[in-house]
Amino acid sequence: MADCIPIPSGDISLAAQLELPPGPGPHPILVVVHGSGKVERGQFACETSPWLERGVGLLCYDKRGVGQSTGSYSNVGTGSSVEVFPILAGDVVAVVEYVAGRPEIDADRIGLIGGSQAGWLMPLAASLSDEIDFIISISGATSSVGISDRFDAIAERGLSEEEIEADLASYEGTLGFDPRPVLEELDIPVLWLYGGRDQSNPTANDISIIEEIVAEHGSDFTIEFFPTANHDLVDVETGTQINTPSTAFPWLNRIGVIGTG
Repeated sequence: MADCIPIPSGDISLAAQLELPPGPGPHPILVVVHGSGKVERGQFACETSPWLERGVGLLCYDKRGVGQSTGSYSNVGTGSSVEVFPILAGDVVAVVEYVAGRPEIDADRIGLIGGSQAGWLMPLAASLSDEIDFIISISGATSSVGISDRFDAIAERGLSEEEIEADLASYEGTLGFDPRPVLEELDIPVLWLYGGRDQSNPTANDISIIEEIVAEHGSDFTIEFFPTANHDLVDVETGTQINTPSTAFPWLNRIGVIGTG
């Protein structure tokens, strides 16, 4: 395992692990951003070797207050999301600033990758830093936290898509953090990966928001949709994990992050 690197973020220290491809570089890199829960750097769900084999480095870190990172861990709810998400996004920015200063890293090819809650954090971090060049979002919500939590509460009731849509449209509870204003201003490429059997995030609502933003603002947003995949991008009919690197490589080539090798 790579050595632990302490990265300062305000008055705390984030414990990070950097893995780079062979050779002097400079290499493109993906900073892995956490989903919800007490996540440590060793819990990155994707296999690292495909990225390294294509010349892409990876940096993972323990969430604040978890593992070897200092600070206090906060379990984010709808009501606290407006306050806590900017703090967590600030940690992402601190890590990005660290990698941007390393000679082995190409500062013009720094991306973020993460799932679930990271879908809110990564665009927010990109709005706070000019060093972030692209994002890969796995089952990342574009709906507000309130809408997403409402969907999570009703997803297993056996409702039809129309009934779920009507329920969400009539929701009058607390919205919490709403990413749409941030997404409307985002001017970097984003790859959104979604499963049609996701019972944690409202995929249909999320995709609709992305499509509206693209139509209104011409944003460079690309959607890859897997009809029978769940929140973890596992095909519920075959039990097969969707291959995120293979899905992302053609897109990364299109935006100039990697070559065709």
